[in-house]
Amino acid sequence: MLKPYLLLTGIPRSGTTLIASLVDGLEDTLCLNEPSRYYNWAVHCRDRREFVARCTADLRSIRAALVNGGTVLDGRQSDGAIPYNYFDETGRRLRLDPVAVGRPASGDRLLLAVKHNEPLTAVLPELCELEDIQVVCIVRHPVPTILSWRSRHIPLASGNLSVGYRLWPEATHIRDAGGCICQMQAKIFELYCTRYWENRHRIEVIKYEDVVENPKLLERLTGRKLLGDYQLSTHNRKRSTLAGDESLSKLKGIMAKHFRNAYHFYPNLDHW
Repeated sequence: MLKPYLLLTGIPRSGTTLIASLVDGLEDTLCLNEPSRYYNWAVHCRDRREFVARCTADLRSIRAALVNGGTVLDGRQSDGAIPYNYFDETGRRLRLDPVAVGRPASGDRLLLAVKHNEPLTAVLPELCELEDIQVVCIVRHPVPTILSWRSRHIPLASGNLSVGYRLWPEATHIRDAGGCICQMQAKIFELYCTRYWENRHRIEVIKYEDVVENPKLLERLTGRKLLGDYQLSTHNRKRSTLAGDESLSKLKGIMAKHFRNAYHFYPNLDHW
């Protein structure tokens, strides 16, 4: 039986925005693009269970409105699409505007999805207890992922964390411990992989590289077809201008020191 809700989360800069755009392009599916209220809940909720309660109530309210022909405001491009990437070539975040979106022809078949990285991964164990929600987690090879962190204007670039991590004490402990930014980044990547590995029997873990090679694997997960022809390409082997051979060697050495569960997903740090 197909579930009416899908929560899409993953390691930051692992391709979750691209995959959210693909999910939004499935028949009878609408994917919300990082609703800002999730960050507000992360700040103000007493604990993870309160956050999950607000999240599920919000999902059910929105889906009921959509099934009845309503719309919901979502941060999107001017054409109403979710972008493939939040950032321009300089590393600065693109502006998205609130756009009213709906799926009036879907009826009760509607699949309502939400994409968010930090807050949903923070409460992942509690989300896994919900029977009507499917959780999909995206991972990507650590070398291009961490290089991407460094080349974008995001908190992880400077060894900081967004407010979405507030309900994930293991993550905030890594930040508060201080030390080398490279080590902090490697520990955060490993923490994501540990979260997904520990819950692997209750979630779907998808590699970014696999989706780029075959976007239609999302059809298998959701039981819904992609509308349109998606020809994607990956630039996984493109090295950041901030990282030469010496920097990459240092980064991989730090990864090898801190990685354990990351190796379950990517056993070879030299191939990406």
